Amino acid sequence: MKSTVSVIIRSKNEEHYIKACLEAIFSQTRVPDEVIIVDNESEDATVQIAGTFPISKIVTIRSYSPGGALNLGVANSSGDVLVFLSAHCVPCRATWLQDLLDGFGGHGSSDIAGVYGRQIPLPYSHPQDKRDLYAVFGEEDKLQTKESFFHNANSAILRVAWDEIQFDEETVHIEDRIWAKNILSTGKKIFYSSSAEVYHWNGLHSSSDLKRSSNSITILKDLGIAKDEVPDFLKPHRVTILPIIPASLDQKLKTEFAAQLHELLTNLRDSKLLLPPILVTDSSYLETDGHERQVVAKAGKKAGISIEQALQLGLEDFERTDATPDFVLYANPQYLARREGLFDDLVRLILANGSDTVFCGYEDFGHYWTLGLDGDWKQTDTDLAPRELRPRNFRALYGLGTISRAATIRRGSLVGSGTSILPIHQYRYESSTTSNREKLVSERGGGHA
Repeated sequence: MKSTVSVIIRSKNEEHYIKACLEAIFSQTRVPDEVIIVDNESEDATVQIAGTFPISKIVTIRSYSPGGALNLGVANSSGDVLVFLSAHCVPCRATWLQDLLDGFGGHGSSDIAGVYGRQIPLPYSHPQDKRDLYAVFGEEDKLQTKESFFHNANSAILRVAWDEIQFDEETVHIEDRIWAKNILSTGKKIFYSSSAEVYHWNGLHSSSDLKRSSNSITILKDLGIAKDEVPDFLKPHRVTILPIIPASLDQKLKTEFAAQLHELLTNLRDSKLLLPPILVTDSSYLETDGHERQVVAKAGKKAGISIEQALQLGLEDFERTDATPDFVLYANPQYLARREGLFDDLVRLILANGSDTVFCGYEDFGHYWTLGLDGDWKQTDTDLAPRELRPRNFRALYGLGTISRAATIRRGSLVGSGTSILPIHQYRYESSTTSNREKLVSERGGGHA
């Protein structure tokens, strides 16, 4: 009789990876009989995104422990084989699940109670995490009769083994190793399947020795073990990026602003990586030649709304009727003459670095003085060393182009905790406010963006 398989996924604010994780699971050559999410009260869009897939159950756990979450998932499942996966782990191949299941017959053994698979880092994982993952999860299968290492970020156990020994719900760490030690003591075995691979962006430990970790990764690359191949789910055509443009219309400058907005919308349409844009405007209707979706922002008479609020309004309007986007792109129409491919470069950079936010930054080697409240001028930088010996400083050009994760925008912020900057060496900004009609033109030649 064919065994039934339950996949149990632990999640907590995993909006960044849950879609890729579930897409990979439901694309397996051996489709699981049920998929259960055990969610620890996520505050982002994890549950909403998971709900767009044919999930069997979404169970909420409030008093979280790693073993408690797994036991709760098992109690709500029915499979003969229990597969455990962290929501930020993404199976590498369509045969991942079958490879795990095949592990129960590994090395011709018939008394294997648990199988765990390989974990490999992403290109933007911390060097320490890369080194640890490659060091711990090798390229050869192995049968364990005494060694109790086991890892529930990517594993499978038989239900009869769980019936005999459940996961410790008191420990805050290594519930998997505790279970493995106990199951080995009964005479059962554990199998490591090197072919059941998942991408895992973070690692097993943390360390501040970045140089040593980087050197180790270089050696592993030379040996052909470590690779920086970009997985398909991190390629630009697989993510959704929603442009949201705050467009406050000054009637006295209507013609000027319309030309600026037209130029920006043309730039957006030229990209094949972006969704149709949303305009958040204080006008009842803003005339454009493309009939873009518009959201009217109602602000008080004395003060308008902030950029963050405008982006939130646009995102909320989109998510009411459409799927949750992965990222939001913000751009200001008043920035002129964007170079060709700028938005596409921002998309590639945020995916390559795994950042929460990427924005354009003008590299500035100038010296600045600040006028304090006491009336005294203070120099912010006293270093007159040659440019190549000084720290690189960038002026943020958010309006030229900024991409942030949708979760960051939903929280009311433009910039998230992890940031990348796309260097810009020349830009032009035209102010269209009635109080300030000055043109700011800054240019610096040389270098490469």
